[in-house]
Amino acid sequence: MQVSAFLLWAQWLWHGVLAGRELLVLNLDETAISRGMAPRRGHVVPHRAPRARQRFARIALREQRGHMSYVSVIVDDPAAQRLMPQTFLVNGKRVTRADRAALRALESPLIAAMDEKGWVSAENFMPVLTSLRRACRAANPRAVILLVMDCAAQHTARKVLAHLSRLAVLVLLVPAGLTWLLQPLDSHVFNGFKREVYRLQVNARAASPTGALLPGAWIEVAAQAARSHIIDRDWSGVMEANGLRGPVPSLRQRILDLLPGALPLPLRPPSEAELRALLGRPGAGMRARLLAVADRTARAAPALPPPRRPLSPDRIPRAVPLGFPLALGRFAFARPGAALAPGARPAAPPPAGLRRTRSGAVYGRD
Repeated sequence: MQVSAFLLWAQWLWHGVLAGRELLVLNLDETAISRGMAPRRGHVVPHRAPRARQRFARIALREQRGHMSYVSVIVDDPAAQRLMPQTFLVNGKRVTRADRAALRALESPLIAAMDEKGWVSAENFMPVLTSLRRACRAANPRAVILLVMDCAAQHTARKVLAHLSRLAVLVLLVPAGLTWLLQPLDSHVFNGFKREVYRLQVNARAASPTGALLPGAWIEVAAQAARSHIIDRDWSGVMEANGLRGPVPSLRQRILDLLPGALPLPLRPPSEAELRALLGRPGAGMRARLLAVADRTARAAPALPPPRRPLSPDRIPRAVPLGFPLALGRFAFARPGAALAPGARPAAPPPAGLRRTRSGAVYGRD
C-alpha cells in the first residue's frame, strides 16, 4: 500500500496539478561522512614499495566516530544539477583550525554550515531549503519545484512545512521504511558516493608520509567526491526509474512488482488512510497542509516573471547559522529575536540589494 500511495501521489502531482507546467524534481537527504572511513578488510594501504615497506593506514577510533552531515540534493535537470547547493553541516566545537580553513575554501555549490550539533534539525534545515529554492530559480525561474524527501521528523516539522509553503515548494514524501527502494539518493547515489569517499581517503593516506590523513584532508576528500559523483552527473534517468518523472510503466521492475495489477493509477491525491500508511504514523493536519500548497500552485500563474538581473551560482547566498563564534560562508545570519550563543557575533546587515526573511535567510530583490 505504501508504494502505490507514493506513486499515486507522484502521478497526481505530475499529470494532474502540474500538467503542462515546467517542473524541477529534486531529491534531498542527508548522510554522515566520517573523518576516517574504516575499510572492511584490514587497514593496509596499497603502495608500490617492497612488502617490508608497505604502509599501514592509521585510523584512530576518534576519526571513525567524528563526522559531519552531508545534505545532498539531486535534480532531474543536468544543467540545474551543477547549481544545487550541497551542504556540509559540521559541529563547530569539534573542528580543527585546518578543518575550518578547508571549509572556508569550498567553492559553490558546496556550502559549509556550522552549529553546535552537526546534524540536521528543523532550525538549520530551513536555511538549506531557502538556498535550494534560490538555486532553482537561478536554474529555471519559470519552473515549479517539487521536493522529494523522506518523512523524518525534522523534514516534516510544522515550521518546516510552513517555510516550504512560503517558498512555494511542493513536497512529496517517501514512505517510511522504503527509502532504500523509492528514494533515488538511497537507491542509486549514496552507496557509490561513500565508496568514492573511501577510495579517495585511501589514496590520500597512501600519499601521506605517516599513513594518516593530513589535517583538513577529509573535508577536501568529501568535496572532491561530491563534485565527481553527484554534482557533475546526470540523474534524470534515476528519477524516471523511481517514478518521479514520466509514466508509471517506465519504473524499475523491482518497483513494478510491488504495484497492484490495475495500471495506470487514478489521478487523485492520497487519502487520509493512504497518507497515514505512507508516513508510518498519524499525520494529523499534514494532508490538508500539503494539499493546500498543491492547490495554490495549480491556481497560480503558469510562470514566474524572469528576474530583473541574471542569477548565477556566485549570487546564491551561503546561509550559515550563527550558533558558534565562527561562521562560515559569504553571509551569516541569526533568526530575528533568537538568543546568540556566548561569544557569537550578531548577524551583519544584509548587503545592498538583499533583504532578510523571518527564517533568517537572505533573499535577492530581483
